[in-house]
Amino acid sequence: MRALRHVGNLDEIKDMRAWLARIAWRIAVDRKPSSRHVNMDDLEERGEEARSPAVPADEVVLEHQLRAMLEPMIASLPMKLRGPLVLSTIEKLSPLDVALMLGINEAAVRSRLFRARTILREKLAARLGESV
Repeated sequence: MRALRHVGNLDEIKDMRAWLARIAWRIAVDRKPSSRHVNMDDLEERGEEARSPAVPADEVVLEHQLRAMLEPMIASLPMKLRGPLVLSTIEKLSPLDVALMLGINEAAVRSRLFRARTILREKLAARLGESV
């Protein structure tokens, strides 16, 4: 619906893919987080993954533990740092694509990625230091 509102301005848009991605990103950011629920498909998939002979079960467990530790840390980052980190690291977008999506320059994306990773590294080190 948001894209259709601006259908008259399509001639002014330089990169249609980046424009649509930016709209999708803003909608995702604006969406209120729903209550946490257990997805049975995810549990079944993880069970299959743990039984897979290709990946040792201890590696699967460690990966899930690390993910469980990192997700709240990532969520606690300010949005201006979290956005570039998620788009670059998790969504595998290039810094240029992230810059186009967020409407900032590529240097700002790289700077924010560096800062976000530094903060996560410090939080993770503090968390692991506590548990040792």
